[in-house]
Amino acid sequence: MEKIRVWTFFDGTDEDVADFGREWETLLNTEFFCEENGEGQYFCEVYVTQAQIDEFNMDEDWFTIQ
Repeated sequence: MEKIRVWTFFDGTDEDVADFGREWETLLNTEFFCEENGEGQYFCEVYVTQAQIDEFNMDEDWFTIQ
């Protein structure tokens, strides 16, 4: 099954991004990678299937889908 790269930028504290990552890891049952890129902004990405994108409404308003 083909995996699709999905990413977003997230603003917040370390605790906020940890909660964000845990929530998506639980929903997707896969590791959600986040890395701080300066001044409280994080770059977060995950590889998912099209079915997961559809199921969790991971649309272009919130995520960049490649």
